[in-house]
Amino acid sequence: MVGKQGLHSLIQYRFGQIGHMEISIPENPAGPSNAVSYGTLSYSGGGGAYLRFSRGNYRYTAYTGMGKGWDKTGITVERDNKLLANLLCKKSDVPNDSFSRLNVPKDNIGFEIP
Repeated sequence: MVGKQGLHSLIQYRFGQIGHMEISIPENPAGPSNAVSYGTLSYSGGGGAYLRFSRGNYRYTAYTGMGKGWDKTGITVERDNKLLANLLCKKSDVPNDSFSRLNVPKDNIGFEIP
């Protein structure tokens, strides 16, 4: 059963090793958070989606997208709106329409897959 906060309170970005978590956004996934947002992308012959996790002047964006002749999945790291890293993933099992069903707030910044 989902509490009053909804499922978005269970979504969390984590980076590090087991027993030594370097980053966890939001720090307290049990309560509502404005640190997580989602967006969808439209491309010729395809589309995509992303989850954005924000803390201070850092943004971590997990994305998946495909278009005519390409398919990308990865995570970007930005500081002060400047791209620091684009880490590509081997595959993604995230359906593009799942975020809105989880009550994640819609992102108002926008995102382009690098």
